[in-house]
Amino acid sequence: MTKLLFAAVLLLAGAQHGFAQGRDTAFAVHKLFTQKRVNGQHTAASGTSTVTEAATLRGALTGGLVGAAPIVLGLRQAGRYNVLREQEILSQYAAGMPIPADVRRKLSHKYFHRTAKDLAQARP
Repeated sequence: MTKLLFAAVLLLAGAQHGFAQGRDTAFAVHKLFTQKRVNGQHTAASGTSTVTEAATLRGALTGGLVGAAPIVLGLRQAGRYNVLREQEILSQYAAGMPIPADVRRKLSHKYFHRTAKDLAQARP
């Protein structure tokens, strides 16, 4: 009897922990878009600083060649995960449409878990 009660308590405690994580797809899409957008902006900014540093040290042509790739890749990623596309996908999802395949492929389990940082940002 005691073993059965103990097993039930463990099962319920595990279920509540999983429920508290909240596998919320809209939250996961928002978290994915925010992370990818910020990473794209940082990549573009690092490319820009590379261009500036290289242009002052080695000449404008070399600086432009060295920093062009990070700038293009960063702006492309930031553009692909922009706020307007995020809002469009979330509104379509709320209306019952599926998440696009390219976004769905990127949604791994890490985007579904709420962290302390996520909870702190959610508070007004």
